[in-house]
Amino acid sequence: MANICQRKHVLKFKKNITGIVEDLKKRLQESAEVRRREADWKFIFAQLPTVAQALIELTYTGDLLRSAKFADMNPIEFDYLREKARITYDL
Repeated sequence: MANICQRKHVLKFKKNITGIVEDLKKRLQESAEVRRREADWKFIFAQLPTVAQALIELTYTGDLLRSAKFADMNPIEFDYLREKARITYDL
């Protein structure tokens, strides 16, 4: 009997986790869309190719540290460029 109850709890837990994961995916996609829509693309494409690619990566992923590393820049300096490029960043 205890085994059946455990299975029900596991199934309920999996359904909850699936819903949470789907909600998170949706929010990440919406955030990426806002970053892409609001970015200053003229400024981004005026940068050096590696910096421009890192800024583009940031608009898609929102990962500031990874993008700064890709650009071979200090995260603080890269964050300054992010602000100039009007790429929103939320923690």
